[in-house]
Amino acid sequence: MTNIKFNPPKFYAGLVLLILFMASACNLFNDNTADDPYNGLRTTYRKDGTLKAEVEYKDSLRHGVARNYYPNGKVKIEMFYEKGVRHGLLKYYYENGDLYQETTYVSGKIEGIEKKYYKGGALMAEIPYKNDKPTVGLKEYNEEGKLITNDVRVVFNLVDKTAFENKYDLEITLSDNARNASFSRVIPSEKGSEALLPYDNYTTRGKAVVPFYVSPGRSHMEEVIIRATRKTRLNHVEIFEGKYNLAIENRKRFQ
Repeated sequence: MTNIKFNPPKFYAGLVLLILFMASACNLFNDNTADDPYNGLRTTYRKDGTLKAEVEYKDSLRHGVARNYYPNGKVKIEMFYEKGVRHGLLKYYYENGDLYQETTYVSGKIEGIEKKYYKGGALMAEIPYKNDKPTVGLKEYNEEGKLITNDVRVVFNLVDKTAFENKYDLEITLSDNARNASFSRVIPSEKGSEALLPYDNYTTRGKAVVPFYVSPGRSHMEEVIIRATRKTRLNHVEIFEGKYNLAIENRKRFQ
């Protein structure tokens, strides 16, 4: 009986070796397994050898201080983690070493007053946050320390159009007539959360005109809560809120 030997093509032999190499490489660089958690300080460097980042780990999660560095060696960002989540004070610096920003994180979300500074140390802005979102109460300062934020409020004007269209128009603006303002209606829920209904389609050059329809012989009452936002000259988001007790009536008779 003739013995037949099978010689696999070189392509397949090379493919087998490649698969074995990749499997070995995966095991070599996987240091985040449950059996071998990573603990300690990790550092990364740029191609030119300068320090780029330092991060502390515990059980393969970021835990402790983390810093990013400018190429000149000065700290760019310093932040803190607890079990992989940002928690504590974050500091952001200018390249010359001056402090630019301070932000407090609580369980991964921004809470409290975020502060920003000009080069040289003068306070630029105090930005209130709640549940990771900016809220009402922004304060901005010039480099001499003078408050430059004005007292602005949401203004409402109700226009009766029932004579022609069975509706009222609620006109909404800011008291300083800012043309870059946008508006949303705040819709609270029973669980304490809220949703926003944007009024972009009703807004032109900082003025929203929102229709409320009422049938002939009918009346309607409701509370309307409006949130207005705009960008400041220092590029911060400024937020305002206003309430309007809507009470409308269509005195026309049914046709």
